[in-house]
Amino acid sequence: MMFRDDDEWDHVRTQIAGKLEKIYAAKGFRVLLWGDGGWVYLFTQKPVVHPDDLKPLRLFVWAGDQDNLQAWKNLGYRAVPLAVNEIHSALHSGLINAYITTPLAALSFQWFGLSKEMTDVKVVPLVGALVIAERKWQAIPVEIREHLVQSSQEAGKRFLVQMRQHSAEAVKVMQQHGLKIHAVSPDVLAEWNKRFRANYPTIMGENVPPELVAEVERIRDEYRAAKRLP
Repeated sequence: MMFRDDDEWDHVRTQIAGKLEKIYAAKGFRVLLWGDGGWVYLFTQKPVVHPDDLKPLRLFVWAGDQDNLQAWKNLGYRAVPLAVNEIHSALHSGLINAYITTPLAALSFQWFGLSKEMTDVKVVPLVGALVIAERKWQAIPVEIREHLVQSSQEAGKRFLVQMRQHSAEAVKVMQQHGLKIHAVSPDVLAEWNKRFRANYPTIMGENVPPELVAEVERIRDEYRAAKRLP
């Protein structure tokens, strides 16, 4: 919910990539390309528009992710930790009736067939990167490295475009099979953002430095100001 659309996210990612790559470098890895698997949305068995609509439902969270589990509980939601391969049976049995994922995952795993309501709120982009251990990178001949970097970056750009196209196509396919998308007004979206923003420290846990979050928000806000966006 930190970003509104692809353009906003792409701008921030471009600006912050260098700092993220330094963090990886400190851990002994080199980033060859950045990408994402599309936006994560909320899928449910009952319509959800306002944040309070989600409270009666039982929401899947990844087993073992204590920060995420606690974050949802702090927000007043009924979070149920499960392994990802249990989602389909849990939806069928009623153990859960809500989860967040990308449209591609909802379609590919056929979860949407048991949860045909989607809230039109971009929760977060599913970010990924192709990395190589620095010791392996140093073992590659110098004359090959530049070509490898260039090829990786070109592949990353193609992958990003294709993933976004596939994500949009997945939504259309699911709609053809009964998926309903619930629009959210600006006021209600602001309420979603407000609640999640207040819970950032728990959501981020120890994995994301607070100063990095602050920098991302600064870059985002400067972008919005330049575009004269509210």
